[in-house]
Amino acid sequence: MNGQTLWSRYMMGIPMKNHYTYGTYMSGNFNTCMGKLKMKHLPHDGRHTFASLMDSAGANDVCIKLIMGHSMKNDTTKGTYTHKTLEELLAEVNKI
Repeated sequence: MNGQTLWSRYMMGIPMKNHYTYGTYMSGNFNTCMGKLKMKHLPHDGRHTFASLMDSAGANDVCIKLIMGHSMKNDTTKGTYTHKTLEELLAEVNKI
């Protein structure tokens, strides 16, 4: 199974371990956590918050897309010729 199929099929994948589907994650972990915190959110809400905080902090757009796992296919220059190191990605996350 290629990476594209793996990530579209599972919410989170851990090599050589179990994978979470959206439903098993929601019922097994997320809803329990939200109940204990007396909050109502969906897992995707965190992605909106992260993207907004990164943008407000002036983080590099390529780094934001790479960290969030977004496709870079439509931007040949950034998707093909721009490369970021783990240190660069961490520096961007540390802005928030």
